[in-house]
Amino acid sequence: MTKRRITLQIREPADTPSRYAGLKAGDRLTLPARATPAAPMTEAELIAALQARGIGRPSTLELIVEGLVKHGYITRQGNALVVTELGRMVNDYLGANFGDLFDLGFTARFEGQLDAIANGGADYVPVLGALWAQIQRATTSATQTVSAPEPEETEDGDYA
Repeated sequence: MTKRRITLQIREPADTPSRYAGLKAGDRLTLPARATPAAPMTEAELIAALQARGIGRPSTLELIVEGLVKHGYITRQGNALVVTELGRMVNDYLGANFGDLFDLGFTARFEGQLDAIANGGADYVPVLGALWAQIQRATTSATQTVSAPEPEETEDGDYA
């Protein structure tokens, strides 16, 4: 297993006690072990997995993958899509702070509601109103309890 040095800038609200009091530059931290990452998928495998979970539409699936690559969350290595360190950091942060909104089941249910709106079976106002209320609750909770670590960009454009 390769060890990498990761530098994080931690921002916490001034009115809360720091969980990192006493840490100095260069101190070593033991982070909780992560589950073994899944084997890299091909683009076709990722699209099939999204479709199997009811996520995305034929017109959006390739755009989802392209957006992940464009923003540096995954890279293409041969035929494989590989999650970057930035992608892991963003996924961990969003999962920890906005878990309900980033749940695959939630996404599939919401897309079903959008389909119902498109087919005239639901009114968009209550559907989007409920989503907005959930986003506001999650955002308020996250900004009161956690701040995101800032990744440090290296000379080669990667993040350490």
